[in-house]
Amino acid sequence: MKSFFICIGLNSNNEIVSRNIEESDKNQAIESFKKDFGEPKEVLGPFFKKKDKKQKYNLVKIKFSTTDSSKKALYNNWLVNAFLLREPKDSAYLIFLSNTKDNSLVFPNKPIIVNIKDLKEYTE
Repeated sequence: MKSFFICIGLNSNNEIVSRNIEESDKNQAIESFKKDFGEPKEVLGPFFKKKDKKQKYNLVKIKFSTTDSSKKALYNNWLVNAFLLREPKDSAYLIFLSNTKDNSLVFPNKPIIVNIKDLKEYTE
């Protein structure tokens, strides 16, 4: 995980400037700050960004169905594995398998939850 540092210094007009600089260590942050403003007078950190609590909260609310809960389906021209959910009701957790129209498209980077009405039946 990349950290960030707060560098404080003076610009060429002798005005106070502070910048959040994402770097893995203090020396790299100082070098980045020097390029624009010269030697920093103070460097605070490292600091780390908080994880997105909303995403964690949503994942806790998912409850999968127990019997025959997965099937292949089509969603926006993607072949997906759809896992039917008990909660939220009438929803499915999708894992993307392949694009049926344009193979040059990049896979979505994470599974999503959709209403089962948005799925189309897939037959092999």
